Amino acid sequence: MALAAASCRQMRAEKAKLEEQAALMRLNIEQRRQDILRSQTIVATDGMPVAPCNRQLFDAWVCTRSSENCKFALFAELIAPLFDSFMASVSVLNADELSRSLLDWQHEHFTLGSFRHSVLSSLTDWSQSTSILASPKTFPAELRARAWSNDSTDGRFCRQRLS
Repeated sequence: MALAAASCRQMRAEKAKLEEQAALMRLNIEQRRQDILRSQTIVATDGMPVAPCNRQLFDAWVCTRSSENCKFALFAELIAPLFDSFMASVSVLNADELSRSLLDWQHEHFTLGSFRHSVLSSLTDWSQSTSILASPKTFPAELRARAWSNDSTDGRFCRQRLS
């Protein structure tokens, strides 16, 4: 009998402890709700302004990656037109506009046919403006020189670091 009474006291103590924890959690939830409401009153009705990624950030990213691996400049040449068309076409005003403009951009610019044309055009340009076909061993050095050159057509990715 004494053992059953001790067990009951222990269970009551555990129940009280759990009820106290539940009360603290309810208080915490209520505080979080108040924080959310306070934050929502600060935010404009059309959402937070989103700072769009710009070409300078893209160029800096490509420049950094190209200095680590010279072949990345070739990849950047392939994705640069996609980045530009994305920045020109996709709107981030709200979720619905983002979804609609993203799908429109995908159907217009991110199709296999248009990507194939872009890749072919870029590779043709690289094969004509570099010595990759005649002297493949010097191509990595050419890539680095092209990425870091101050020429108006080449070096577009790393030009801001030179000035």
